[in-house]
Amino acid sequence: MKMTKKILASLLAVLLLSTMACTAWADKSEDVSFENLKSLRMDITLDINMDISMMGESMSDIKMDTEGTIDMTLDPDRCYLDMTTTSADETMHLLSYYEPQETEYVVYTSVDEGKTWEKQTVSGDTLPNGMVSSVDSLAKIAEFAKDFEKTGTEEIHGRKADIYSGVLSGDQLKDYLSISGSLDTLFASFGIGIDDMDSSMLGEMPCTIALDSETSMLLGYGMDMKDFLQNLMQAVMESLMAASLEGQELPEDFDLSMLEIAVTIKEAQSYTTLYDFNAVEEITMPNVA
Repeated sequence: MKMTKKILASLLAVLLLSTMACTAWADKSEDVSFENLKSLRMDITLDINMDISMMGESMSDIKMDTEGTIDMTLDPDRCYLDMTTTSADETMHLLSYYEPQETEYVVYTSVDEGKTWEKQTVSGDTLPNGMVSSVDSLAKIAEFAKDFEKTGTEEIHGRKADIYSGVLSGDQLKDYLSISGSLDTLFASFGIGIDDMDSSMLGEMPCTIALDSETSMLLGYGMDMKDFLQNLMQAVMESLMAASLEGQELPEDFDLSMLEIAVTIKEAQSYTTLYDFNAVEEITMPNVA
């Protein structure tokens, strides 16, 4: 059971980082561009249903629903997350605050509605780029939309948006992940290098992208992450299992395939929008005693 909980925790990390990497942006101001981003507020919803089996233990119809808001300022780089994840009969409400301090980041997290906070200091190299700013990756998302088919229009936060639908290839996903850097730390922790990864293992990702009808700014996106997470989580699970067995005495003919590790992603849908663009007030450190 401990191994299963570790896998679930890793899955949640993959989901959140993947979602936050692919940020959607919106604002009421007509002169906002990728070059003058200062602050934003992002809403995220993520629904997943999966089966996991390993070492004779299996869990079916594991559902994880995540929703929340992320406030970001880019100068100075600060981030505040308010995320709620529901799985089975358990609900986790996570508050997090990030702030750079010289070459490191101070991170405060709370799981009791902000009554108490746990402080950590991490190096800038270990904090995912997508948690703070990822302007280049935003431009890449808009670029992908140019190859998609226009399938309709809708209103997003008071602005008319053109909706484009298409499928991101494995090569495009790899290109995007390399630019955003949001999963670099996660991959490295499991011995997986994005640069050395075969893009075919990422699969394809159906995607809808919303661009402002007048300015072509990115306003929102929806993603079917089923195949992407199916392939990614299988690699992560195998790396986790290999790490957990390191140092143990094993038969000479032992192979990881004997453990029959399997994850089946049955559904994984995400949707993200941005608002209060360049209008988010100063993000301050939690009032920690």
